[in-house]
Amino acid sequence: MDYNEQIELLSNEELLNIINSKDDYQKEFWDCAILNAKKRGLGKEITDIIAELENKKLEQEKENKVKKVKEANLIELYSERTIIVFSLLFSSIAGAILFSNNLKRLKKEGGDNVIIFGILYTIGIIIIGSLIHDTSLRAFSYLLNILGGFIITIHFGSKLYPEDLEYKNKKAWKAFIIAFLLVLGIGFIYAKTIT
Repeated sequence: MDYNEQIELLSNEELLNIINSKDDYQKEFWDCAILNAKKRGLGKEITDIIAELENKKLEQEKENKVKKVKEANLIELYSERTIIVFSLLFSSIAGAILFSNNLKRLKKEGGDNVIIFGILYTIGIIIIGSLIHDTSLRAFSYLLNILGGFIITIHFGSKLYPEDLEYKNKKAWKAFIIAFLLVLGIGFIYAKTIT
């Protein structure tokens, strides 16, 4: 059955619904629906629908332009997820540094307090880790690192971020490489001091 045969079986209402839902159909099928509707004398209805579709398209294009301009002007910040992942991988100090960097970009005070928290929290985890001699329980320290990341993003975020904060995610590759090299350097120095 070709398009014409399918379309001829439709009522006028069904045909106009198809024309009104242009994006849901293949172009050939939609064009065939237009031709069939014209044959049925539905020219005025088609004109009204096409004008409405054009208006919707123009409105959508306008909204997309406004959205792109808005997104282009949004400040770049490290996301909550990035801060939590850095806290897990490199300790809460790393998460606190990223959060503090966000505050600096927002021109907000309080970054020093977050870094002090990150340092004290990490020292606490190191002390707990040194007291736990069972290596299987040391995985618990990773959970504590994640908790530290959540405290930074949720507790400090609710206090120090603006309520209506909108931002775009800042890429974290540079910060990751720096943190990784620092950890590698500290590990190398630690290994040298043991031997």
